[in-house]
Amino acid sequence: MSERKKLRTSLKHHIGCSMKPMPSHKVSTAPNAVDKKQTFRIIHPFHPLVGREYVLIVHKLNWGEDRVSFKDEKGDYHCVPANWTDINPPDPYERTGDNRSYFRIDDLREIEGIVRKLKKDSVY
Repeated sequence: MSERKKLRTSLKHHIGCSMKPMPSHKVSTAPNAVDKKQTFRIIHPFHPLVGREYVLIVHKLNWGEDRVSFKDEKGDYHCVPANWTDINPPDPYERTGDNRSYFRIDDLREIEGIVRKLKKDSVY
């Protein structure tokens, strides 16, 4: 008998031959989607649905950005960027800065990189 087969047989003996999943009797700590539906508000100031609350259908990365999906009052399906809603916790930078800064550090660094590239590619 090969070493691999011996190991497999030994493991089966120690953990039991039946590999069927056993039902868990532990109480789940995760929220039950059936009991409570997660809601959010559109907060983008120029969106026509601003201020309205909707039930979340899906929150995921879609089309290269974090998006939320919902149905409006008519039952029409919509998908908007998550940062147009209050679904995500507030950005720590914005919360700490208390809206005293117009720019984020990451954005300023990105602009700096663009300016450097433009200077490098410039004919003058």
